[in-house]
Amino acid sequence: MAGKSPSSSPLLEDKQFLIAIAFIAGFFILMSISLVQYFVSANLEAVKLVGAVFGGWVGAIMGFYFGQKPVEQVKQTLDAERQTTKELTDYIKTQSTEMWQKFEKRKEKE
Repeated sequence: MAGKSPSSSPLLEDKQFLIAIAFIAGFFILMSISLVQYFVSANLEAVKLVGAVFGGWVGAIMGFYFGQKPVEQVKQTLDAERQTTKELTDYIKTQSTEMWQKFEKRKEKE
């Protein structure tokens, strides 16, 4: 995969990903506990605290892991589609030119 440094290893990347998933899971667990507390006591302070402390980190982690790869995949797909479209357009132009040349030759014979 492009952009990887030679010093990075799959094991290190897996550890980083697992830490990120654990952090996100912890955020959702804490948010669930605070929401339950909110519904029981109608006190929104715990929800605000968990959201303020962990929300930015969770957004950064999710953006890092789920934001870049889909963009790269879409770019690769678009590049492949552009190439296919160009090839088809060139083929149609070639066939069209040949067809019109044949048509003109037939018209001249008549």
